[in-house]
Amino acid sequence: MQQITYKQYNQERLYVRQAKKTNRQHRNDAGGMRNISMRLLVFAPMRKEGNRLINDLIDNFTAVKNLEIYRTVDSLAARLRQPQKKTIIAVIFAVTREDLSDIISIKELLLDTRIILILPDHDHATIAKGHMLRPRYVAYADTTKGEVVAVIEKMCNTILTKNTRKKTLHEGRQ
Repeated sequence: MQQITYKQYNQERLYVRQAKKTNRQHRNDAGGMRNISMRLLVFAPMRKEGNRLINDLIDNFTAVKNLEIYRTVDSLAARLRQPQKKTIIAVIFAVTREDLSDIISIKELLLDTRIILILPDHDHATIAKGHMLRPRYVAYADTTKGEVVAVIEKMCNTILTKNTRKKTLHEGRQ
């Protein structure tokens, strides 16, 4: 067990208090996601067989300031080639296996991105292909909206906490 000094202990307590306070403030703004220094990218191709989960999630996050919705792989790839100043969370809806194959073709652009992947079915081959993207969370087309929303909010709060901690430690050194 590592020994810490009293000063380090107090800095850690200060960080925790500030993070909790900031989390409370951000929860009051659009489910805790309005002012966080990150971007939420949603890839949801236009398909006749598109499911209700896609529409429900997009409706749930329309108030988010940094929400970007892409309907084609080319437009998503063009966005991912741009310089990134903020942390990116990508929610990728693979409505069909072809959509998943198209996304896999740009997997190099998604390396520094936190991915929530929604697969079309529970087939082992589809799941294996999906894991080639190294997602943080895998859901399926029949998943409820609440599960995916909870994961997105947890990721956003983690980003917020890390940013608050960096800021607190940086201010403590000055």
